[in-house]
Amino acid sequence: MSWSQETISRVWEKGKRVYGENPGRFRKDACGAWIAGAHYGNRQSEFGWTIVRLNLRGGDGLENLIPMQWQNGVDGDGAPVASVIAERSHNVTRSLSPLVA
Repeated sequence: MSWSQETISRVWEKGKRVYGENPGRFRKDACGAWIAGAHYGNRQSEFGWTIVRLNLRGGDGLENLIPMQWQNGVDGDGAPVASVIAERSHNVTRSLSPLVA
């Protein structure tokens, strides 16, 4: 999907602000992963992000769109699904291995 610059900017504004960070440069997605405003659509960047629909049938209205680190997404109920999370100032792949008793 090709989004207008206005939609990209408005969805970026929905990212979580982080105390001490310039909200025009860095924010966090719904999974807590870092995203960088200038890295929209960049799947080579750990801070790259994309626009995700909370509800696949919910349309393209702003209320249904959120910014997500490009490896993260949402499940069928619109709940965030984290493949990548923040660890200090970087993103790391979330370990999905089972706990060993």
